[in-house]
Amino acid sequence: MLECLSILQGHEERVWHVCWDPDGNLLATSSSDKSVRVWQESMDNEWEIVSVLDDAHERSVRCVEWSHDGKMLAVASFDATVTVWLKRCEGNELDWELIATLEGHENEVKRVSWNMNTTLLASCARDKSIWLWDLDEDYKFELFSVLHGHTADVKAIAFARHRDDLLASCSYDNSIRMWLDDGEDWISVQTLENAHDSSVWDCRWASAFDSTLISVSDDRALKVWRTQSQDDTAASFVNIAIFNQAHARPIYSVDAFLDGDSYFIVTAGGDNAIRFFRLFQDDSNDKNIATLSPLITKANAHSCDINCVRFHPKQPSSRFASAGDDATIRIWSSSSLSFS
Repeated sequence: MLECLSILQGHEERVWHVCWDPDGNLLATSSSDKSVRVWQESMDNEWEIVSVLDDAHERSVRCVEWSHDGKMLAVASFDATVTVWLKRCEGNELDWELIATLEGHENEVKRVSWNMNTTLLASCARDKSIWLWDLDEDYKFELFSVLHGHTADVKAIAFARHRDDLLASCSYDNSIRMWLDDGEDWISVQTLENAHDSSVWDCRWASAFDSTLISVSDDRALKVWRTQSQDDTAASFVNIAIFNQAHARPIYSVDAFLDGDSYFIVTAGGDNAIRFFRLFQDDSNDKNIATLSPLITKANAHSCDINCVRFHPKQPSSRFASAGDDATIRIWSSSSLSFS
């Protein structure tokens, strides 16, 4: 079973997003109260707010993402801007410098994503576009490219974890798109039209070792996608597994990790529930045929919609965090589950 270890209270309105720093020592959260809060676990296992960033945005803060080097936070807001904060440590004190306010989107920015080398930051918005920002060694950002193709809000974006030239996006237009760096610009190389029967709320790469993408949707389905080609070609993604009606209401968030030969997936959504699934290869040894098997359901994990779930980066098989409309963040133990 899942055990709730801690309930973090501090935000005044719904919490949209949670993100662990790369070492798993700090947890950043964003909220409709226009703030980002950074939390740290004390020696006696109590969670404390160590930073509050609440003076940069005029509307809801929809998403917060740590850079992969752990030095920066990128923050996406409904005020159509993205802010970037540089972490500075003075002794035991944690301080933040606002190093960039990125403008250009016409309206609500929904998500941000860093590439693995922390040289590019992507943002997506209700204006149907994806913006790519180049970062230099002096922490200066410059607009590199604007990607068009989706016909409705872009809900989520994710740079691949195993290569730096691949980006996935998903949208209200029911599609998932793959974008590739061709050496001169980023181009759309594949569109999975009607990837779901309704809005695609989230997409996440399952591991740092291959092109396995997981998506969830308003249609309540959980789907897994993978390239058909042996050379990992970005334009050959196909659906390899599906679990329909994975939740009773829309699914808003998904995360995954690889353990041995299986992927373990956590989902959450509008039914207030958290569910775990296992993805494993069938006996056919065909990498494009796999099975999704449910492991456990935690009903009423929050008292309202759950907007985000994220595994701990160093202990994914034993710890994860969730955030909900009830204005709380919850830290969970999944160590009692069998991941073997």
